[in-house]
Amino acid sequence: MGLLDDRQIDYYNSKDQRKIPKQDWIKEKMQQDYWEKGTQSRKSKEQWFNVNIDILMKRMGHNESESQWVTTVDAALPTKRKWDNVPILNQYTKGYLEKECVDWLNKFREYADEDLRNSSLPDVHMFAKKNSDDPSEDPS
Repeated sequence: MGLLDDRQIDYYNSKDQRKIPKQDWIKEKMQQDYWEKGTQSRKSKEQWFNVNIDILMKRMGHNESESQWVTTVDAALPTKRKWDNVPILNQYTKGYLEKECVDWLNKFREYADEDLRNSSLPDVHMFAKKNSDDPSEDPS
């Protein structure tokens, strides 16, 4: 996702594998080759991420079928063991994180985008002061 002054200007759609403009001005100003190069760059980053996340999952002993909690401190081991023995909790949590949580985040992003679209433009004011050194302003 590209940001400028805390505003999203583009994003990468991983489903369509395309870099997409979010602001009309950037869509109008940037030529097609900009979007094609950006798409290739984001595809490369997506591939890099997928390879490295797979390596990380293997190093951490992740097993898709076992759905177990991971602790980083020994004090959490009793809770880990308790939670690992409740498969329905693990299924619910996995479903929540993979679906419901993502759906809420997308909905919040839509609301924020709508709010931004409906907000009024900032007011701009200019003030000028006469230059007292200007001879053309001499009253005599």
